[in-house]
Amino acid sequence: MILTLGIYFWKFEKSPHTSREIVFIAIICALAVVGRIIFAAIPAVKPELFILILGAIVSGPETGFLMGTIIALTSNMYFGQGAWTPWQMFALG
Repeated sequence: MILTLGIYFWKFEKSPHTSREIVFIAIICALAVVGRIIFAAIPAVKPELFILILGAIVSGPETGFLMGTIIALTSNMYFGQGAWTPWQMFALG
């Protein structure tokens, strides 16, 4: 799993991206993390998945995988990191 995450991060870093793509990724990730924080008190409501799915449809599977990993990592900075964080990163990716 760690190898898969590393390969995708390395592949993304080596490919050329415009500043528009990077800003789009940052906005989608920020919206998803804020959505998860706002709706955390309501069980079974996961707006970050909806935002992630739409972002992945627009940007493609590789960038969608990257956005999923970033969303899991940054939202867990608010909810708490743990042994489950790499698994969440992989699952959202």
